[in-house]
Amino acid sequence: MILKKQIWNRVKNDARHSATRIMFGKVVAVVKRSNALEHKVDVMVERLTNQGYDVSEIEDKIDEFKALIESATEKADSAQSIIDDEAKTEEAVNLLKESYNDLKEANKILVDIWKDLKRDRSNRAGSSTTTEEETTTTTMVA
Repeated sequence: MILKKQIWNRVKNDARHSATRIMFGKVVAVVKRSNALEHKVDVMVERLTNQGYDVSEIEDKIDEFKALIESATEKADSAQSIIDDEAKTEEAVNLLKESYNDLKEANKILVDIWKDLKRDRSNRAGSSTTTEEETTTTTMVA
């Protein structure tokens, strides 16, 4: 009976460790995409600033987005350093969950940033004083 329990416990631990490695792979993939998005946001803000848009309202959101991405990356890296140690599987899972939550929050902020930019674009396009050049530039941003 004891042998069966030991085998069962080993199987549960192996399954938990495998699930953790799968979770790690998925979180790392999202972290990589988020880092790429961070770069795209920087390029977009620079382009909008050069086109005369006022991006001061979204700069705080962008900074918060970047901080969350950095935090998620650090937590995923920390999880990677302990993921192979089966004794620390639970700690790795907690770090991955925290990283995932940071990514979810960063995504919400990114959605807010896009909404603000879209609203600003609509306001600028709907302005009665827009010139043909401004309208063309606004259309290219979309």
